[in-house]
Amino acid sequence: MADGVVAWLVGKKALNRKMK
Repeated sequence: MADGVVAWLVGKKALNRKMK
């Protein structure tokens, strides 16, 4: 479960970088 949360946070950060 923790791994899933970490992967989600990493993906969110990646999306934020792509948006900007």
